[in-house]
Amino acid sequence: MKIQIKALLITLALTAASAFASSEEMKAKAKKILADNQDAVVWLSVISKQEVKAEGDAAASVRMPDSANTKDEKMEALGTVINSAGTIVTSLSSISGAGQLDGREVDTPKGKVKFRVKSEFKEIKVSLADGTELPAMMVLKDADLDLAFIQVLMDSPEAKGVNLKAVDLSNNAEGSVLDDVISISRMNAELSRLPIVFTGELLGVVKKPREYYLAPSPSRGVPVFLSDGKALGISLILKSTAALKAGSQSMQAQSVILPAKDVLKIASQINPVFAPTPAKTDEKKAVE
Repeated sequence: MKIQIKALLITLALTAASAFASSEEMKAKAKKILADNQDAVVWLSVISKQEVKAEGDAAASVRMPDSANTKDEKMEALGTVINSAGTIVTSLSSISGAGQLDGREVDTPKGKVKFRVKSEFKEIKVSLADGTELPAMMVLKDADLDLAFIQVLMDSPEAKGVNLKAVDLSNNAEGSVLDDVISISRMNAELSRLPIVFTGELLGVVKKPREYYLAPSPSRGVPVFLSDGKALGISLILKSTAALKAGSQSMQAQSVILPAKDVLKIASQINPVFAPTPAKTDEKKAVE
């Protein structure tokens, strides 16, 4: 009996030591990923003009304040620099309130009303880790994917001599359920925009209607990595289409990770440098 208890204690001790070693290994990997990529996570300050319109047979019955029809909106959000030339990817809904209301259907006594919101981005500034502010512009947005691409004006006086750090999304890999994942974010100005790191596990993989990963992420518009340092994707928000059509009072949304390869495919519309590199073929021909 004593021998069995001793064997059990040894097994428990070895299991605990293994778990501790695994935890320490994960911490070391997370620290390296943070050190290598933290400067590529930046703050965005965006001023946009929002124009709200009501559509449908009952649109005339909807009375909105004049200020709601056209107003300036200022928002701050996180983004990820994805090349040294200053291309930044972020979550569209985090920089534009239009993403929360556009397409929303509401039932009224006189019928359904659908809201349409148009955004005009008037000013975009990018705050780097050292506090440098750079002017930028919107170059591509996709409301369905909650995706926006912003380009730093690298020829501006403010950008002279600036070397941008970027996350290499081409160094990516697919994830599987329960893979260790690491995401990088930043605190707000009140906390000195401190870079922070989160660790967790991949909770699931969505295949249809398109591929998404489900994993804990502290923010939208930030990069998520596998523990080996390869990029998994960018954290975004997936809105509930059913909630939009039903006019739900609560905007149902799910935090998701759009795979890095898909982000690159969309980014190639604005810059061919993001297009996937063709697979190398063996130049040697078989002798017949």
